[in-house]
Amino acid sequence: MKNMLKYLTYRDGRDGYVQQVSGKERWVNHGLGASVTEIANQCERYQSEHVLLFSLVVNPNPDLVAMIPHGDRECFLRQLTDNTVNDFFDERGIDTGVEYSWVMHHRMTDDGEAPGRHDPHTHIILPGTYYDADEGRRVSLFFSRNKAVNHIEMLHGINEHHMEQLMDRFAGPDWEQRYDALAQQRLGQFEVVEQDPHGYHIDEHGIAREFWCGTRQFAEDDCAIGYYIEAENPHTEQTEIQFRPSRRV
Repeated sequence: MKNMLKYLTYRDGRDGYVQQVSGKERWVNHGLGASVTEIANQCERYQSEHVLLFSLVVNPNPDLVAMIPHGDRECFLRQLTDNTVNDFFDERGIDTGVEYSWVMHHRMTDDGEAPGRHDPHTHIILPGTYYDADEGRRVSLFFSRNKAVNHIEMLHGINEHHMEQLMDRFAGPDWEQRYDALAQQRLGQFEVVEQDPHGYHIDEHGIAREFWCGTRQFAEDDCAIGYYIEAENPHTEQTEIQFRPSRRV
């Protein structure tokens, strides 16, 4: 647990450390603590028989984040995190709430098609129990996925609701139309592969892969030139056309 908390405190992603600022805690404390030691001690104190802590992640789509002015993104994500967590437990009827703490990370995307996009997200830590006012004691916190009550779907639904509301405020009421226009623009850029290939690339297995030169719109004000090529998706193990950027413009 302490190793995980240290990782979340001192890193923004898998690589590189975050410089700590004296007097400024990375953790936002909602009753669980503002440091590795405080959070670890509270989780040990509030653990259930089987659960030491829960960890959640709020990670908005980078395409939507790109529509928000850079200086407003921390405020946007802060409100999205707190509104989602608080309303989730209100919806579950936990009137006393649940102690939690979260930390914000500012990594950049490292996928092959659109690397270098701002991908802010928060890691939320919850204890294994919460105080039940009716019983006058702490009881186990759980996340059900049964047909009667699916807390994961409930959490996603509440998050989407607040995402839409905050996008209206931070990105403008026309953000959905702009997003659809961006998706349509990207779809049109894929039509380049309907032409004869511009060349062939020999991969590491000695297989000749067709490629097409073209552009790719990452965001409204972020574009790249590069090439489209057949590549294997590591998640599905299926071959698909992917974009490989060469230069951002």
